[in-house]
Amino acid sequence: MKFSAFILFFLLIFIYNSNSQIYFGIISGLNSANIRFVDDEVNKSFSAIENNRFGYNAGICGDFYFSKVLSVEIDLAYTTKGFNFEQTYSRGYKQFNYIQLNANGKIDFNPDEDIIFSAYVAPYAAYWLSGKRMISGVNYGYVVDKIPLQSDTTFRYNRYDLGLIFGTEMKFEQENDALFIIGLKYEHGMISTDIDKVDGWFNRNISLYFRYLFNLN
Repeated sequence: MKFSAFILFFLLIFIYNSNSQIYFGIISGLNSANIRFVDDEVNKSFSAIENNRFGYNAGICGDFYFSKVLSVEIDLAYTTKGFNFEQTYSRGYKQFNYIQLNANGKIDFNPDEDIIFSAYVAPYAAYWLSGKRMISGVNYGYVVDKIPLQSDTTFRYNRYDLGLIFGTEMKFEQENDALFIIGLKYEHGMISTDIDKVDGWFNRNISLYFRYLFNLN
């Protein structure tokens, strides 16, 4: 509720600001995902923290400019997270698929230049859609199957992922008044994906993404 109220508050400000600009478009990018365990000893012994799993994100987005400097970016995208692992007798990966909402308050540092640089810090909220795992090894053979949300032999998984995003963007204004944006962001998960906290790990994700937006004004 607090997160929804936060978005609504900024949208109401936008409606009453006659100088505002609305942009709408698409977002797509590549992810380099990993995890971080609560227990540092597990981090040292489990080599998953050294093996990033590559994925992607894609969806729709909008930018709401209140002034030349201040704006709110809202993204709704399908995104993949997870990790690779390699242990003494087995190796494989786990992939978690989410629909994710970001609401970022941005600051443009040089709004009058040809290439505009901006930065943001914001919350994100993600909802589990599905999962997939692969494991191979002496005692396992080679198995690829779906990850059930409520039961995975040892683990139960959290349906939600909440955290913070730290990002920066380069914006290029197009001749048709559209925007082409290149961005880099780091997602810092703050809710354990392992709901029973057997190992207790949190999602980490770095994404290089592209956004193309049309001016709706």
